[in-house]
Amino acid sequence: MTNTTTRKDYLIFFILYSISFSLLLLNFDGLYWDDWVILNQTTETKQIFFSEFKNDVLYYFHMYFTSLDNSAFWYRVFVFVSYFITGMFLNAILKNIKELSSKDIFYITLLYLIMPVISSRIAISIIPFFFPLLIFYASFYMLTKYLKNNSYILRFIILGGFYISFYTNSILVFYALVLIYIYYIKYGLLMSLEKIKEFSIRYVDFIVLPIVFFIIKVLYYKPTGLYAGYNSVGNTSIFKIIFNLFKSFDTSLFDVIHQSMYISLPFWLVIIMILFVYKKYKFKEENLSLNDNSKYLLFFGVLMFLLAVFPYVVVSKLPKVGTFASRFQLLTPLGLAFIFYFGIDLISKYFKFSLFVRQSLLFVLIFSFIGKNISDYYRWQIDSLYMTSVMMNFKNNNKIKDNSTFILNNNIINKLSYGRKPPFYEWNGMMKKVYFDDSRLVISYKAYQDIERVNKIKIYPQYNFSTWKQKKPMLLNITYNYRKKRKSKSRIAKLMYYKFTDYNKYLIEVKKLTYLSIVNCKD
Repeated sequence: MTNTTTRKDYLIFFILYSISFSLLLLNFDGLYWDDWVILNQTTETKQIFFSEFKNDVLYYFHMYFTSLDNSAFWYRVFVFVSYFITGMFLNAILKNIKELSSKDIFYITLLYLIMPVISSRIAISIIPFFFPLLIFYASFYMLTKYLKNNSYILRFIILGGFYISFYTNSILVFYALVLIYIYYIKYGLLMSLEKIKEFSIRYVDFIVLPIVFFIIKVLYYKPTGLYAGYNSVGNTSIFKIIFNLFKSFDTSLFDVIHQSMYISLPFWLVIIMILFVYKKYKFKEENLSLNDNSKYLLFFGVLMFLLAVFPYVVVSKLPKVGTFASRFQLLTPLGLAFIFYFGIDLISKYFKFSLFVRQSLLFVLIFSFIGKNISDYYRWQIDSLYMTSVMMNFKNNNKIKDNSTFILNNNIINKLSYGRKPPFYEWNGMMKKVYFDDSRLVISYKAYQDIERVNKIKIYPQYNFSTWKQKKPMLLNITYNYRKKRKSKSRIAKLMYYKFTDYNKYLIEVKKLTYLSIVNCKD
């Protein structure tokens, strides 16, 4: 099968990818969740924090990006650019799979790029894990070159690259794909004891590399302090692991389809019209035949998906669309791309669909995925508007200025992305940014009931209340500014316009989105 990629293909990749994630790139000031643990901290705080976390790549990445002006924007530039580059590396890697045609490679690459998972990539606390992912695919790409010319210098560079990629620890398991690929290129699809033995001898360094990394990590890089026991293996029963492996198909596969299709419902008429035009003027049946190996490639997609989710499931972390649990979907796009693409192939064969119907299913899937991404990052933009509004209302508020302890009643939760509940250190971080000190604590009533536990983590300055002194709490109510609720859609559009054209005016106007009331708590 021919498997070339044209300039037109690359242009399509970039355009559709940019449409999908432009709102992520344009989100230059939004901070969410653990972002407040990292930004607006002293160098010493970050050094102590990351020394306990024991991840050198994470440390140097954050230390560099937090040193930049408007660092949140540059974090997002990095994730936008780097993930697209991984897609281009993947495209080049797939060209060495002779069972794939250029059409197969085009759609798998495109689906990989626009797969509506890992929406938490918006958070700067998640973005550094994409750096080892980039190194992994770059090393994988260099491996395809090495297997053709056997340069020992290149081999050493590749091994070093894969070693660095393991700092995103889930890649240790996903690395099995590299070993499968080497065997496939050198020995084909058939397996025998003799071939396995020869493979094990010739590529022993590739085989032992993840083992060496794991041993060094266990001996010298165990998380300490607040992060002692982080991601420890062995605390989850085998039954729960198996259950969550199956459940991940629901939360990271079927939910992807369901949510994407639901979002695109209002646009079905437009989709149908585009398909009609496509059939009339563009559709050609040549070079669109179904892949004879669809069922095997679908099975391989399932295997890749399981390798992607297993490292998280084994430490009781379930990958899930939406929310910050989507960060556990980091490695799923490749397996999902195979599953969706060859799944449509098999469905088309079973129901004897015409090639146009099959192509239409792919078109609808791609359109829906793009719509899901736009929707997700629009939600994050709205989230940022409301949280910035709250922060502006914190400013110059005498009751906040003169008190230290606040029990939160958050009534804007349905305006935050996926109805998320910001942790206490996010609210504290906002207070700290406004008043230039960390002497205030904003906490839920439930958490206040266990205030002694909260006191124990006060010593960690990254939680933004290290100089807090307990006083009688005030009740902090955050609500919509109901007087400004009318014409809310046009108001949001106007705020977005000001955000990109006149930021000072934006800060004045965005304040009007929310309303704060602060009263004494009842005994």
